[in-house]
Amino acid sequence: MNITKISTALATVALTATLSAAPASASSDSCSGRPSGTYCVTTFGSAPGYLYPASGTDKMFQGYLYAGNNYVYCRAWGPEKRVGSDYNHYWLWTTLDSTGNNGWVSAYYLSNWGNDQAKDNSGREIKDC
Repeated sequence: MNITKISTALATVALTATLSAAPASASSDSCSGRPSGTYCVTTFGSAPGYLYPASGTDKMFQGYLYAGNNYVYCRAWGPEKRVGSDYNHYWLWTTLDSTGNNGWVSAYYLSNWGNDQAKDNSGREIKDC
Protein backbone atom coordinates (compact mmCIF):
# COMPACT_ATOMS: atom_id res chain seq x y z
CA MET A 1 0.00 0.00 0.00
CA ASN A 2 1.49 3.35 -0.95
CA ILE A 3 1.63 6.54 1.19
CA THR A 4 -1.24 8.21 -0.72
CA LYS A 5 -3.59 5.29 -0.07
CA ILE A 6 -2.60 5.17 3.61
CA SER A 7 -3.11 8.94 3.99
CA THR A 8 -6.48 8.73 2.23
CA ALA A 9 -7.57 5.84 4.44
CA LEU A 10 -6.56 7.70 7.62
CA ALA A 11 -8.32 10.87 6.47
CA THR A 12 -11.44 8.85 5.67
CA VAL A 13 -11.44 7.28 9.14
CA ALA A 14 -10.99 10.68 10.81
CA LEU A 15 -13.72 12.30 8.71
CA THR A 16 -16.12 9.41 9.26
CA ALA A 17 -15.63 9.70 13.02
CA THR A 18 -16.60 13.38 12.91
CA LEU A 19 -19.71 12.81 10.81
CA SER A 20 -21.84 11.36 13.59
CA ALA A 21 -25.00 12.85 12.06
CA ALA A 22 -24.52 10.92 8.81
CA PRO A 23 -26.48 7.70 8.27
CA ALA A 24 -24.62 4.56 9.35
CA SER A 25 -24.46 3.30 5.73
CA ALA A 26 -22.87 6.48 4.39
CA SER A 27 -19.16 6.76 3.74
CA SER A 28 -17.10 9.94 3.85
CA ASP A 29 -16.97 12.46 1.02
CA SER A 30 -13.59 11.62 -0.50
CA CYS A 31 -13.96 12.95 -4.04
CA SER A 32 -11.05 15.37 -3.78
CA GLY A 33 -10.69 17.76 -6.68
CA ARG A 34 -14.28 17.43 -7.83
CA PRO A 35 -15.96 20.38 -9.56
CA SER A 36 -17.87 22.87 -7.44
CA GLY A 37 -21.56 22.13 -7.04
CA THR A 38 -21.22 18.37 -7.54
CA TYR A 39 -22.05 15.50 -5.21
CA CYS A 40 -19.69 12.71 -4.17
CA VAL A 41 -21.14 9.20 -4.55
CA THR A 42 -19.74 5.69 -4.36
CA THR A 43 -20.67 3.28 -7.12
CA PHE A 44 -20.13 -0.46 -7.58
CA GLY A 45 -19.30 -2.15 -10.87
CA SER A 46 -18.80 -0.40 -14.17
CA ALA A 47 -22.00 1.58 -14.71
CA PRO A 48 -22.88 2.20 -18.36
CA GLY A 49 -23.63 5.80 -19.26
CA TYR A 50 -26.07 6.95 -21.91
CA LEU A 51 -26.94 10.13 -23.76
CA TYR A 52 -30.51 9.81 -22.41
CA PRO A 53 -31.67 8.46 -19.03
CA ALA A 54 -32.67 4.96 -20.12
CA SER A 55 -31.13 1.50 -20.10
CA GLY A 56 -30.12 -0.22 -23.28
CA THR A 57 -27.73 0.21 -26.16
CA ASP A 58 -30.39 1.96 -28.23
CA LYS A 59 -30.15 5.00 -25.92
CA MET A 60 -26.76 6.04 -27.31
CA PHE A 61 -24.10 4.50 -25.10
CA GLN A 62 -21.47 7.09 -24.05
CA GLY A 63 -19.01 5.15 -21.84
CA TYR A 64 -18.59 3.78 -18.31
CA LEU A 65 -18.47 5.23 -14.82
CA TYR A 66 -16.07 2.97 -12.94
CA ALA A 67 -16.64 1.60 -9.44
CA GLY A 68 -15.47 3.78 -6.56
CA ASN A 69 -15.85 7.42 -5.57
CA ASN A 70 -17.31 9.57 -8.32
CA TYR A 71 -18.97 12.96 -8.63
CA VAL A 72 -22.37 13.65 -10.14
CA TYR A 73 -24.04 16.93 -11.06
CA CYS A 74 -27.74 16.17 -10.56
CA ARG A 75 -30.46 13.55 -10.88
CA ALA A 76 -33.60 12.95 -12.98
CA TRP A 77 -36.49 10.49 -12.67
CA GLY A 78 -36.58 8.08 -15.58
CA PRO A 79 -37.10 4.49 -16.67
CA GLU A 80 -36.52 1.83 -14.04
CA LYS A 81 -33.22 -0.05 -13.92
CA ARG A 82 -33.91 -3.40 -12.20
CA VAL A 83 -31.80 -6.41 -11.31
CA GLY A 84 -33.75 -8.95 -9.25
CA SER A 85 -35.44 -7.14 -6.36
CA ASP A 86 -33.09 -4.12 -6.59
CA TYR A 87 -34.20 -1.17 -8.71
CA ASN A 88 -33.94 2.58 -9.18
CA HIS A 89 -35.80 5.13 -11.30
CA TYR A 90 -33.27 7.92 -10.70
CA TRP A 91 -30.57 8.69 -13.24
CA LEU A 92 -27.43 10.68 -12.46
CA TRP A 93 -25.75 13.18 -14.81
CA THR A 94 -21.98 12.78 -14.58
CA THR A 95 -18.69 12.74 -16.44
CA LEU A 96 -17.89 9.19 -17.50
CA ASP A 97 -14.49 7.74 -16.62
CA SER A 98 -13.85 5.72 -19.77
CA THR A 99 -14.43 8.50 -22.30
CA GLY A 100 -14.65 11.86 -20.49
CA ASN A 101 -18.08 12.35 -22.09
CA ASN A 102 -21.03 13.40 -19.96
CA GLY A 103 -23.79 10.85 -19.62
CA TRP A 104 -26.65 9.45 -17.57
CA VAL A 105 -25.93 6.55 -15.19
CA SER A 106 -28.60 4.74 -13.23
CA ALA A 107 -28.64 5.42 -9.48
CA TYR A 108 -29.08 1.65 -9.19
CA TYR A 109 -25.25 1.58 -9.10
CA LEU A 110 -25.01 3.66 -5.88
CA SER A 111 -23.34 1.56 -3.19
CA ASN A 112 -24.80 3.19 -0.08
CA TRP A 113 -28.52 3.49 -0.79
CA GLY A 114 -31.59 1.43 -1.55
CA ASN A 115 -34.37 1.34 -4.10
CA ASP A 116 -35.40 4.68 -5.62
CA GLN A 117 -32.89 6.68 -3.61
CA ALA A 118 -30.30 9.10 -5.01
CA LYS A 119 -28.19 10.56 -2.22
CA ASP A 120 -24.54 11.51 -1.92
CA ASN A 121 -22.14 9.81 0.46
CA SER A 122 -23.12 12.13 3.33
CA GLY A 123 -26.82 11.31 2.94
CA ARG A 124 -27.86 14.53 1.17
CA GLU A 125 -30.44 14.25 -1.59
CA ILE A 126 -28.87 14.96 -4.99
CA LYS A 127 -30.63 17.95 -6.59
CA ASP A 128 -32.92 17.53 -9.56
CA CYS A 129 -31.50 18.58 -12.92
